[in-house]
Amino acid sequence: METAYTDAVGRAYPDYVEYKSGALGGLTLAQGLYKFGTSVTLATDSILRSSPADTWIFQISGVLDVAANTRVSLANGTRSSNIV
Repeated sequence: METAYTDAVGRAYPDYVEYKSGALGGLTLAQGLYKFGTSVTLATDSILRSSPADTWIFQISGVLDVAANTRVSLANGTRSSNIV
Protein backbone atom coordinates (compact mmCIF):
# COMPACT_ATOMS: atom_id res chain seq x y z
CA MET A 1 0.00 0.00 0.00
CA GLU A 2 2.83 2.37 0.84
CA THR A 3 4.47 1.69 -2.53
CA ALA A 4 1.20 2.44 -4.34
CA TYR A 5 0.71 5.63 -2.34
CA THR A 6 4.24 6.82 -3.15
CA ASP A 7 3.70 5.94 -6.81
CA ALA A 8 0.39 7.84 -6.98
CA VAL A 9 1.72 10.92 -5.17
CA GLY A 10 4.74 11.04 -7.47
CA ARG A 11 2.59 11.39 -10.58
CA ALA A 12 1.71 14.88 -11.77
CA TYR A 13 -1.65 13.67 -13.10
CA PRO A 14 -3.63 10.41 -13.12
CA ASP A 15 -3.30 8.39 -16.32
CA TYR A 16 -7.08 8.00 -16.54
CA VAL A 17 -9.78 10.23 -15.03
CA GLU A 18 -13.40 9.03 -14.99
CA TYR A 19 -12.35 6.40 -17.57
CA LYS A 20 -15.42 5.10 -19.44
CA SER A 21 -17.54 6.86 -16.80
CA GLY A 22 -16.63 4.07 -14.38
CA ALA A 23 -18.19 1.27 -16.47
CA LEU A 24 -15.15 -1.01 -16.66
CA GLY A 25 -16.88 -4.28 -17.50
CA GLY A 26 -15.68 -6.01 -20.67
CA LEU A 27 -12.55 -3.87 -20.96
CA THR A 28 -8.84 -4.68 -21.11
CA LEU A 29 -7.09 -2.14 -18.91
CA ALA A 30 -3.48 -1.03 -19.23
CA GLN A 31 -1.40 -0.20 -16.17
CA GLY A 32 -1.70 3.22 -14.63
CA LEU A 33 -3.44 5.42 -12.09
CA TYR A 34 -7.22 5.42 -12.56
CA LYS A 35 -9.10 8.13 -10.64
CA PHE A 36 -12.88 8.22 -10.20
CA GLY A 37 -14.99 10.80 -8.37
CA THR A 38 -17.98 8.50 -8.79
CA SER A 39 -18.78 4.81 -8.42
CA VAL A 40 -17.18 2.10 -10.59
CA THR A 41 -19.10 -0.85 -12.02
CA LEU A 42 -17.84 -4.21 -13.26
CA ALA A 43 -20.91 -5.77 -14.86
CA THR A 44 -18.92 -8.25 -16.98
CA ASP A 45 -15.44 -9.80 -16.97
CA SER A 46 -12.41 -7.52 -17.42
CA ILE A 47 -8.69 -8.04 -18.04
CA LEU A 48 -5.65 -6.29 -16.59
CA ARG A 49 -2.80 -6.71 -19.07
CA SER A 50 0.80 -5.56 -18.87
CA SER A 51 4.18 -6.72 -17.57
CA PRO A 52 4.92 -8.16 -14.10
CA ALA A 53 6.58 -4.89 -13.04
CA ASP A 54 3.63 -2.61 -13.88
CA THR A 55 1.21 -1.18 -11.30
CA TRP A 56 -2.53 -0.46 -11.29
CA ILE A 57 -3.85 2.07 -8.79
CA PHE A 58 -7.61 2.61 -8.58
CA GLN A 59 -8.75 5.68 -6.61
CA ILE A 60 -12.52 5.39 -6.31
CA SER A 61 -14.52 7.97 -4.34
CA GLY A 62 -17.80 6.09 -4.70
CA VAL A 63 -18.79 2.43 -4.54
CA LEU A 64 -17.08 -0.44 -6.36
CA ASP A 65 -20.01 -2.50 -7.67
CA VAL A 66 -19.00 -5.94 -8.98
CA ALA A 67 -21.69 -8.19 -10.48
CA ALA A 68 -21.99 -11.79 -9.29
CA ASN A 69 -19.66 -14.26 -11.03
CA THR A 70 -17.66 -11.44 -12.63
CA ARG A 71 -13.93 -12.07 -13.07
CA VAL A 72 -10.93 -9.81 -13.43
CA SER A 73 -8.25 -11.78 -15.27
CA LEU A 74 -4.54 -11.01 -15.13
CA ALA A 75 -2.66 -11.37 -18.44
CA ASN A 76 0.97 -11.21 -19.64
CA GLY A 77 2.44 -11.82 -16.18
CA THR A 78 0.39 -9.18 -14.38
CA ARG A 79 0.75 -9.68 -10.60
CA SER A 80 -2.13 -9.28 -8.19
CA SER A 81 0.31 -7.75 -5.69
CA ASN A 82 0.69 -4.80 -8.08
CA ILE A 83 -3.01 -3.89 -8.01
CA VAL A 84 -4.22 -1.41 -5.42
